Amino acid sequence: MLAAGLSSRTEKLGAVLEAVLCQPNPVVDFRDIFGRHGRKELLLSDGLQPSLAGQKTISRSLVRMLAQLFR
Repeated sequence: MLAAGLSSRTEKLGAVLEAVLCQPNPVVDFRDIFGRHGRKELLLSDGLQPSLAGQKTISRSLVRMLAQLFR
């Protein structure tokens, strides 16, 4: 039962991801930064929330994207 629930949730998240990435507005995709299973040094012990290093990485990525948009 649990595996079926996780599979369904994964499919839904995939659909949401595709919908977001298809939008005309800029999107910062953190999958390359955090990786599929998360880089441990960028996440707190819960494996979900970004650590200070993760927050800094997110901020740098956002600044790079904004700099590209406003050139």
